[in-house]
Amino acid sequence: MNKISKQTSELEQAILPVLDLPLALEIERFEVSAIICGISFDFWRGTRLMLDAQMITPAATLLRSQFESVVRSIWTHNNATNDVIDKLSADLSPESEQAAKNLPTANEMMQILEKSIHPNAFAPLNEFKHYSWRALNSHTHSGIHAVARGRSDCPDEINNAVYKLSNGLAVTAAMHYVILCGRQDLQKRIVSISLDFPDCFNIKQQNVTLSPNEQHNERNCGLSAW
Repeated sequence: MNKISKQTSELEQAILPVLDLPLALEIERFEVSAIICGISFDFWRGTRLMLDAQMITPAATLLRSQFESVVRSIWTHNNATNDVIDKLSADLSPESEQAAKNLPTANEMMQILEKSIHPNAFAPLNEFKHYSWRALNSHTHSGIHAVARGRSDCPDEINNAVYKLSNGLAVTAAMHYVILCGRQDLQKRIVSISLDFPDCFNIKQQNVTLSPNEQHNERNCGLSAW
């Protein structure tokens, strides 16, 4: 386990206990959003495990899924219709699977979020997608990025960049989760924790919140050379 992996594990151990909270409302919209947010944390952990094993393409694929789950969690909470919530909440069966198959794509959800959530909340997601989406899709579908990485070992610079991108998404997910719990005040606690791990992020975070009246300075930078 290298330095950034060890620090990322410690970051996870610091953040997740803060999220051990009841939801503000016990309704399906909040529950579905919280479940999807929890899935994003699973992808966070999975990305780190793949990076620890020097498997950059599986890591990139999981990072893409982590991004999509964060976006879908926020979209579900803010924008999904009640009909969509009902479809996502249904017991799994061939019929419910068919009914839920036409959910919006990541691109479609991002277009909706751009118009419906505060710019401070949208900015980190948009920057992540702008810089990283093409390379992540290439890895996911065994395109040129995956082939190039298959020819040679992945440089530590790129490995470390993926750790940091994944950590940034995890912080965004944590910010959203405390909103679901009605504890926006805990966003400052999450910021404080992230500041204790400056090497885990691309740029130091200061006053990072998803609340409309706060400033958001986190940036995500991707590498086209993935």
